[in-house]
Amino acid sequence: MSIYIVLLDEPNEAAWKATREHWPDHLIADDRHAFISAENALTANIAEQIGIGPDGATGIVVQMDYFAGRTSNTIVEWISKNRG
Repeated sequence: MSIYIVLLDEPNEAAWKATREHWPDHLIADDRHAFISAENALTANIAEQIGIGPDGATGIVVQMDYFAGRTSNTIVEWISKNRG
C-alpha cells in the first residue's frame, strides 16, 4: 500500500465525499488535507476521482514516501497503520 496526501487549495465537500466513497482507508485531517491509502494508484487517477481539475476542486495529490516532523497522534497512528 502507498499513502497519498491530498492538499486542496480551499475546502471542498464534494472532494471529501468522493474520497469517502472511493477509499475506505482514508483520513480527512481537516477541511483542506487528507491522507489516502491505496494500492497501485496513480496520483492523476486519484485527483480525477476526487474531482480535482478545471471544473472541480483545486489542489494536488502527492505520493508520500517518507515523512518527518511532529503532528497529532491520530495522523501518526494512521500513517503507521497504512504504510506498506
